[in-house]
Amino acid sequence: MIKSARRVSITVTLAPTARVAMVRIKGDVDLLDPRDVNLARRRLAFIPPAGTVHVDLSGVTFGGSALVHYLAELARRAMPAALHVYGARGMTGTVLDMARMGEVAVLHGRTESAPHSPVCP
Repeated sequence: MIKSARRVSITVTLAPTARVAMVRIKGDVDLLDPRDVNLARRRLAFIPPAGTVHVDLSGVTFGGSALVHYLAELARRAMPAALHVYGARGMTGTVLDMARMGEVAVLHGRTESAPHSPVCP
């Protein structure tokens, strides 16, 4: 099994009163390392169902099919509210475009950063 050079980091911040979550993902999102898979599953449990989810991908150094799958799961949990994705640059942005993520999420500009608010510092 190939191990990622840079392990993934997933941080979830929830708004205290609203059904809004901010997810920041950093590193290589290949999820080949069992520790990364467990981390991703644990962080997913923090996302409230039917709430708006903002995802900051500006720190992702590699995002392939594992990232697409993870974002699709976040979109499913957010429904009927929206999943907003920010900062998908370079090859990561191309992968999301090719996977047609725009059909299940709002893909903001590749240079646009996530919103700044109490839940999205």
